[in-house]
Amino acid sequence: GSAFVTRHPSGDPAAPGGEFDDMLAWVSPNILYTRMVAAQKLP
Repeated sequence: GSAFVTRHPSGDPAAPGGEFDDMLAWVSPNILYTRMVAAQKLP
């Protein structure tokens, strides 16, 4: 099964789970497709 984990950002490599500083932003499928075409990753 799938496991989803959420926790606060941490720059401490000794923190449980290690360093974590990923930032995400949700975009619509249309924006994603347009950006992938612009980056020449889609035809």
